[in-house]
Amino acid sequence: MDLLVIGISYKTAPLEIREKLSVCSAQCPQRLAQIIGQSGAREGVLLSTCNRTEVYLYQADANRAEQALCESCGMEVTRLRKHLYLYEGKKCVSYLFRVASGLDSQVMGEDEILRQVKLAHTLALEAKLSGMVMNTLFRAAITTAKRTKSKTGLSSCSISVGTIAVHAAQKQLGSLEGKKALVVGSGEMGVIALKNLTAAGMDARVTVRSRCSATNLAAKCPSAAQVPYERRYDYLDEADVVVSCTSSPHYTITFADARQYIATQKPRVFLDLAVPRDIDGDIVQLAQCAYYNIDQLKGVAEANRKLRSEKSLLAEEEIQRDVDEFERWFAFRQNVPLLQDVRECAQRRVDRRVKVACRQAADPRDEEVIRQAVSGAVDEIMEKFIYRVKETACKEDIEVFFRCLGGMLHDKRRREDAL
Repeated sequence: MDLLVIGISYKTAPLEIREKLSVCSAQCPQRLAQIIGQSGAREGVLLSTCNRTEVYLYQADANRAEQALCESCGMEVTRLRKHLYLYEGKKCVSYLFRVASGLDSQVMGEDEILRQVKLAHTLALEAKLSGMVMNTLFRAAITTAKRTKSKTGLSSCSISVGTIAVHAAQKQLGSLEGKKALVVGSGEMGVIALKNLTAAGMDARVTVRSRCSATNLAAKCPSAAQVPYERRYDYLDEADVVVSCTSSPHYTITFADARQYIATQKPRVFLDLAVPRDIDGDIVQLAQCAYYNIDQLKGVAEANRKLRSEKSLLAEEEIQRDVDEFERWFAFRQNVPLLQDVRECAQRRVDRRVKVACRQAADPRDEEVIRQAVSGAVDEIMEKFIYRVKETACKEDIEVFFRCLGGMLHDKRRREDAL
């Protein structure tokens, strides 16, 4: 199908590697354009989240795509290759559909990935880097994900990373009732964590870097007290739980600064839900401080995964049907030029028959009536016996059908040329 995806995920690469490939939304179009140009692809979409960075390409050279992805983040292929995966053709389609549905997520069934897939496609589309093939592929993946989640109830038993982070805090501190929390960032995972912390009885404060984000956050979490970002360290000493989830390329909480502002010794939990990481891991050197990054929450996520195994099997069946449907569409699309040739051939025969009929007609004005009637019959035959093939046949049968059709058209042209 001339489709491929190449990238890394939490399954193949540790956090310190994933954060080197991570791309913020603002940089995605430029990074994608660079990869498309170097790989020779016609279209593409770049998906970058906390758990994966991968590029989907149409008509790209796999080796050049691998080289382009590595160069785009300033890493040597030899260093990154062992962490990379490559899926081509139908495997690429199936993989994207599973990703969008949350079946490949660290927290199986989570909904955040679907929003991220939509955003990745929108960014590529607005930059004119996604064409007919990628548009159809990603729209199909999004539609499949929505229907699969609704039909199987996979999302209803999903626990987000933000929720799992709060569970980790409860495991360290016991009851969170009456304790204090500081949340840095207004992303979806940060908001989920904030809501769960307040639901657990915590007195939560939140800080964001931009005024726009602060306004949006106030609408989502009106009960949370907002503090200026530049004063975030002032609230570290009182905090029992600190959560950070931003798209910042730099630490939002550093060990050196935290050491200066924390005076009270008490159990604290730092939860870093960002990629690249927001919180300096050396924070654990401070007395009674526990630290979790997104990879260290895998254990809790795995327990959650087992609870959803039955629903995931149903989801896989739904996805497979849609993958087969996309495969049929792609096989049919490749033969559109042949269908145009068949229609032109049929139209030439129509013209010849119409001229003969008109010579026999009593009124020359009947020519247009006859032409419309015969052309309508041709359109009906094309629709009923050719275009509907994609709805009733598998990919292999479609390929055989068009191979035979192309052969017959070639033979006909050869006979006409011989006359």
